[in-house]
Amino acid sequence: MSYNQTQTDSTPYIAHALVVDDDAGLRQTLSMALRREGYKISEAADGVTAFKMAQNTPFDLVITDVRMPGMSGLELLQNLRRICPRTLVIVMTAYDKKELAYDAVREGAYSYFSKPLNLSDLQIIIRHALEKQQLQHKLDSLHLKLIEQNTFPDMVGESQAMQKVYTAVRRVLDNDITVLITGESGTGKEIVARAIHNQSIRNSHDFIAVNCAAIPETLLESELFGHEKGSFTGAVSRRIGKFESANGGTLLLDEIGDMPLSLQAKILRVLQEGEITRIGANKPVKVDVRLIAATNQNLPELVKEGKFRQDLYYRLNAYPITIPPLRDRDGDLPLLIKYFVNKANSAFGRDCIGFTSEALTCLENYLWPGNIRELQNVIQRAVLLADKPLADVHTLIEDIQMAPPRPKQKRTPPPADAISPTVPISENDTQDINAIHNKLDEIFLNDNLNFHQKVDTFREVLEQYLIRQALLECDSQREKTANLLGVTRKTLYSKIKQYHIDPNIDNEEE
Repeated sequence: MSYNQTQTDSTPYIAHALVVDDDAGLRQTLSMALRREGYKISEAADGVTAFKMAQNTPFDLVITDVRMPGMSGLELLQNLRRICPRTLVIVMTAYDKKELAYDAVREGAYSYFSKPLNLSDLQIIIRHALEKQQLQHKLDSLHLKLIEQNTFPDMVGESQAMQKVYTAVRRVLDNDITVLITGESGTGKEIVARAIHNQSIRNSHDFIAVNCAAIPETLLESELFGHEKGSFTGAVSRRIGKFESANGGTLLLDEIGDMPLSLQAKILRVLQEGEITRIGANKPVKVDVRLIAATNQNLPELVKEGKFRQDLYYRLNAYPITIPPLRDRDGDLPLLIKYFVNKANSAFGRDCIGFTSEALTCLENYLWPGNIRELQNVIQRAVLLADKPLADVHTLIEDIQMAPPRPKQKRTPPPADAISPTVPISENDTQDINAIHNKLDEIFLNDNLNFHQKVDTFREVLEQYLIRQALLECDSQREKTANLLGVTRKTLYSKIKQYHIDPNIDNEEE
């Protein structure tokens, strides 16, 4: 199944392949054989035509010759990796040169074949390739569904920064403690407040949000506390304020840092006494409201400047939750992009499947000063402007297109027993890499292993390779090898013993 397609239980998905070859006879023969296998097939006589077709059609698989006029198969492969990185590519060549095959694999080809083709072998490879892609697509879809259906819908992210937020939110679900949510504009403070309400015992009552910065000071008191008929010019009838409307539920005071001092004292009274007084009324009214406040300002600084009451700040800050900016949520951007693309497709009736590699690079480079809100708006615009399955850089605003590469972020150290995959690989290691590639196919085809066993088995194969590479790189010096792998010496010794690796590997080139 294509990564960019969906399938219902009742309608099986038919994989779509593109056959590219300037030899019309071979192209048609291969196309006919694949159609008999049940695939949907398109044809192109050259790389330029194939690339244009791929820009408008999300192919699952491209089978291409190498030597073609205009654009070679390797150039086509490079261009396909740029605009549709998950499309599988198999390269064919009549020139049986391993260097050419290695170039294709290094550029991201799934596999290669030499002419004359053995159709039976090629069909087996194609079937296995598409099965692997289908499995990956199912895993991606399941992953996204799990994220969307977690305890806090609309809170998307798996970064360490967001895990801290989830933990903080869970701690206030079964109590009525006042919560102060802080964070930059657009980080999703109201989403967090709604999540707290929706999962609390108050979720059968209303959640009401009031933006203190958006309402004129002269109207904010009436908005919050209500007024009696005739209490001021224009008060032609009694009006219930937001505190009373939220009785039994939750009231969010957003941008509370912009609230005038005159109203802050009345908010403090609500927190202390649990009652409000409408404008023009003689008696207070009891209210049972959970109060959540949010701000993008530094309240302690406002307290120092005399712009915010210290006693109110202490009452609001009973349980603080800080929402991280998007730039600090390492790894969350791809999940958020998928989430907002899906939402935009549903809202606008579009069929966008994502972004080209170039566009994704621009999105990753951008620092997102407007955070989640800005990201959602950018993706909505891109989905509306996209005239191809993958939105390209031209659907993005100029600031994002021109964003310089981000500086490298320091990564947290891996677990003590995890082998780092950053061991240097020399140019002469192509055969080893090819062997690992073949081993992956062998593991995948082993019907005696379930999915988790296949993952564990391949991890062991990769760990053995990395350890041997590191020992060669470090001239068998154990401590240096352990440092390169990012593990302790004890873990290295354990792995060497586990895999029966000779710790005194000699570099054959010396």
